[in-house]
Amino acid sequence: MSDIPLDLQRRFERHWAAKYASPVAPAAPKSIGLEGTVNSLPRPAKRKEKLAELSQRAKSVLEPAG
Repeated sequence: MSDIPLDLQRRFERHWAAKYASPVAPAAPKSIGLEGTVNSLPRPAKRKEKLAELSQRAKSVLEPAG
């Protein structure tokens, strides 16, 4: 066992945790009504999908009309 009294040890632990712990973002209140806002947004196109789309457009422009 340690020679440090328990209340003093806990006080030091709380102080250490408050000083060096990573900050936690506060939770948004439930009254705001943010349900479904993230999932209702369109998914941003990925870089590979954009490049494929641009290469298809370039091919269609460069192909001779026949």
